[in-house]
Amino acid sequence: MEQPGEFELLGQPRTIDPIIGKEYFGQNFSFLALKNISDLQAILHFSSNPRPGEEMVCYIEIRNLGSISSSASFKFEFDSKFIKFIKGLNVTLLNGNVLIGNTVSIEPFSSFILPIVFLANKPTDLNSLVGGELLKFSLEITPDYSDLYIENNAFVSTQRVVNSFDPNNIVCSEGDRVKVDNKVSNLFYTINFENLGSSSAKNIIVDNKLDTNKLDISSFKLINFSHNANTTISGDDLVLNLKILTFPLT
Repeated sequence: MEQPGEFELLGQPRTIDPIIGKEYFGQNFSFLALKNISDLQAILHFSSNPRPGEEMVCYIEIRNLGSISSSASFKFEFDSKFIKFIKGLNVTLLNGNVLIGNTVSIEPFSSFILPIVFLANKPTDLNSLVGGELLKFSLEITPDYSDLYIENNAFVSTQRVVNSFDPNNIVCSEGDRVKVDNKVSNLFYTINFENLGSSSAKNIIVDNKLDTNKLDISSFKLINFSHNANTTISGDDLVLNLKILTFPLT
């Protein structure tokens, strides 16, 4: 629940005794919507940094933080001088550098996610990419209903072109640098990992240390994940425990 006063929590409280040794405890509960609120949030995610001559995937995500089903139209701009649009479901390309489209109806606590595939220029192209260049992406949404917070209806990201690739990395959606004069309240990032061993892996632990002098670690939220995960926070240490039965070689 992103905004206070939207829902009332229904259900009976439960007392848990950690001494009995169980790892998981289940409890059913439900929410009662107290107000009809429309609040959609625009986010951009990237599978990896752009690499010269290779495809990259950008994910348009529109989250419903409100209490009613909502939908929106969107406009996504990119630098067509250096990257070329390859494919995306139900989008229209305008002027070579703008994609427009519409979401389906998005339920509360849910997201509309649309992958967009681009091809980055090669070092031998006229507008070449060799590494180190900055590519700007921007997403604007127009909700179909009056939106509570229009401040989160836009998202801008600057991605640095790299000429090498680490499959185990962290990609920040806002880019690898944030100016001090930027009014940034949230940072979104993706953790990528790969199994390069000789057999399938299971019970994977991701240990992510955060700079608590610059980030409020108590505000951390797990938005999307490839595998179910439990999170624990201790000091500056964020630990994700992925309960994977088998994680194949990749």
